[in-house]
Amino acid sequence: MRQDLLDAVVWKEIARLLEDRRLIEDELEGRLNAAQNADPTQSREETLRGDVASSRKSIERLLTA
Repeated sequence: MRQDLLDAVVWKEIARLLEDRRLIEDELEGRLNAAQNADPTQSREETLRGDVASSRKSIERLLTA
């Protein structure tokens, strides 16, 4: 994509956001709600479950060898 065309699109979007303050406020509110509703322990649990599964596979390969 040509840089001058990209710059024009970006500046047009920035101007639109600056003209309508509510767009920025809505985006920030949505991100705050998502962050407050996110459960970091669930994410960590999923990561650990994957680690356990990988470890079990490795143990099985070692025992088979």
